[in-house]
Amino acid sequence: MKCIALVGAIVAALGALGTWGCGERGHRVQTPADPVPTGPSTVTPSQAPPHAAMTEPPPPPADHPVPPAAERRFRVFDGSTLILELSDRPGPIRSTAHGGAPARHRFLSGSARSAAHEDRLRTLLVAASTFDEFVASLSRAGFRLEPVAP
Repeated sequence: MKCIALVGAIVAALGALGTWGCGERGHRVQTPADPVPTGPSTVTPSQAPPHAAMTEPPPPPADHPVPPAAERRFRVFDGSTLILELSDRPGPIRSTAHGGAPARHRFLSGSARSAAHEDRLRTLLVAASTFDEFVASLSRAGFRLEPVAP
């Protein structure tokens, strides 16, 4: 019943625009005799069709999925010493200083290559809330970042 009411509201809104004729079986269609709208629209918000308030495009059809963004990877150096390899994919963080199973992280994965740098890297990581913030903090701390092709 709600669907019928919604269709009725849409048809009424389109009819209120004044540029629509009535087609077969009650469908609203624009006819060649209808005037072509010119100039700014004079439709009030109460006359606008419900879809006019949508701000985001609809999702792509299932048979045309959007490919995932390319993985972003970096090698991080202190001078000429490789201290970290990281990726923007959530996953394990491997330590050279601490044994045991690698911890999992919510916005990156990586492998520490220098036990002497791990405390400083951990401090920067804890302070960051996104991958981009972490990468920026590494740069501000004076580390050199080299992008790695995926």
